[in-house]
Amino acid sequence: MAKKEFKEVTGMPVIDLRGDNKIVEGVFKAKQPGQYGDNYIIEVDGEDQLLFTSTVISTKMNLVKIGQTVRITYMGEKKSTESGRLYKDYKVETA
Repeated sequence: MAKKEFKEVTGMPVIDLRGDNKIVEGVFKAKQPGQYGDNYIIEVDGEDQLLFTSTVISTKMNLVKIGQTVRITYMGEKKSTESGRLYKDYKVETA
C-alpha cells in the first residue's frame, strides 16, 4: 500500500484589531454565522480572513454590501453616554 502524504488542516486567519495592527482594509466577501452573531469574511491581500463580530461592528457592517471595499479601524474603548459602560469602538468606511 502506498504511503499517504498528510497536510495540516488549519482554520481561516483571524483579524485582531486590538493588537499592533489597528486597521484592516479589504473586500467584504461574506457573513458567516457565529456563536454571538454574524462574523465577517474580509479578503485582505488575496487571502480570506475572519473578523469576529461585536455589537458595534455588526451594526455598521449591516450597512456594507458584499463586494464593497471596506476599511475597519479600532478606535479604542469608549464610555457609553447612556449606560456608562465601556465598549470597543470601531470606525467602518467603504470605498
